[in-house]
Amino acid sequence: AGAGVAGAFSMTFGKVITTAVEDPPKAAELWVTWLALGVLVASAPTQLWLLNWALGSGKASFTVPLYTVMIISTNIVLGGLLFDEFACLSRAYLFVCAFVMVVVGVCLLSWGQERAKRLAAGPASGGEQPG
Repeated sequence: AGAGVAGAFSMTFGKVITTAVEDPPKAAELWVTWLALGVLVASAPTQLWLLNWALGSGKASFTVPLYTVMIISTNIVLGGLLFDEFACLSRAYLFVCAFVMVVVGVCLLSWGQERAKRLAAGPASGGEQPG
């Protein structure tokens, strides 16, 4: 999940930078350009490290969908907040309900995956005994 959030930050703040450099002299003077560059430099390698770590320690059939859901959901929220993309949204409550359902679903999937890992590990590693 963290890799998806870091990826969304990379993409969103990359968009901030590309938007800002349309007027290079002014962009260099704005603090938000430098903040966006700092966030991009920090989040891009973090995204790659977290994604590699997640793929190395878990199943790709779980990690990739979780990553995809988190990167898309976080991108939608960040884009809506930073670029005023929610301005034309007439039924915001539907978006909020759908977003909460996605986040709760991802949390339940993560919880179920961790529980399955503990059960498979058995009592030697502190896992629960089925039954």
